[in-house]
Amino acid sequence: MDNINAANHTATAKTVSVADATSAANKAVDQAKAGGKTRSYVRFVNPAAISKAALDAIQKVSSQKGIQLSVYADTIVNNMIVSRMYIDPATYTLSTDLKTSVITNVPTVKAHFNKYFKNKLQVVGFTQQGPLGTNIAAAVKLDFNGMDTSKLVLYSYDAVQNRYSILSDQTYFIDVNGYLHFTTSEGNYIIVSEGQLR
Repeated sequence: MDNINAANHTATAKTVSVADATSAANKAVDQAKAGGKTRSYVRFVNPAAISKAALDAIQKVSSQKGIQLSVYADTIVNNMIVSRMYIDPATYTLSTDLKTSVITNVPTVKAHFNKYFKNKLQVVGFTQQGPLGTNIAAAVKLDFNGMDTSKLVLYSYDAVQNRYSILSDQTYFIDVNGYLHFTTSEGNYIIVSEGQLR
């Protein structure tokens, strides 16, 4: 993932409407068909949330037109993509909106963990608290300076309950541009630790 064209997208944080979702889905389908492709994506920049109805509308266009559509929700700060959530509208199960903002600087949570553990770590904060309604792949730009990225362990942290648990899916990779890619079904905070917490 890269930050190409990020400067051209400074959309206001708002919930994606059904009309916007349908329009974007149709445009993505038309481009895919013109290029002879069977899959494409619908991209939203800095959306606060995507409603269940909007995701259903995208899936409806996908089914009707025979083009498989994914949703990219990008969080852009200072003209750089800091995170992307990859959402499959066909598998979303919640009846509520999906909050799609991601924060990569969460000093309070980091300080909390540094108080009890000696691991080097980074924190990813989802604005969606609790379940995400589906398995969501995420790509997040983090500062791994001084960390051994070959032995990262990912945890989900619920700040309200003050509980953490190891993510069931520990598959991750860091791409050439420094984005950490991982999959989670839980929002809240993701603790990215160098080794198991100790």
